[in-house]
Amino acid sequence: METDNIICPFCHKEFPLVEAISEKQRAWLEKEFFARHEKQYEEEKKELKKALTEKIRKDMDSEIKEKEEELENKSKELEAYKNQKRQLLKKERELEEARSAMALEIERKCAGNGRGFLFRTSLTPSRNTGTRKQKEPPK
Repeated sequence: METDNIICPFCHKEFPLVEAISEKQRAWLEKEFFARHEKQYEEEKKELKKALTEKIRKDMDSEIKEKEEELENKSKELEAYKNQKRQLLKKERELEEARSAMALEIERKCAGNGRGFLFRTSLTPSRNTGTRKQKEPPK
């Protein structure tokens, strides 16, 4: 059985027609195979990108929520400290007023007895030494 041969127009080499058709089919199948896999690759790439983006978004949302809760807790702590400071300052003022009133009362009682002091003692503590200051008598 004789096979039909064809001659290549470029190299002028003779080869069987079956090989030429088979080569065309092989090239077409190769092209089709790569096209399908390229499409599948692009779809998988798109899905992976979408999944990764979603995971990053969830992680960031979770981290943002944690930081917001932490900030809220710190804000509450700060507000509690501010309230505590206000209360302490109020008590300090009240104590200072009570000391002043007590000093005035003692001074009035001593002046009422007819006994004068050579100098007066302040009942307020010194801020520098923590001891009481003594006021010198007027000269």
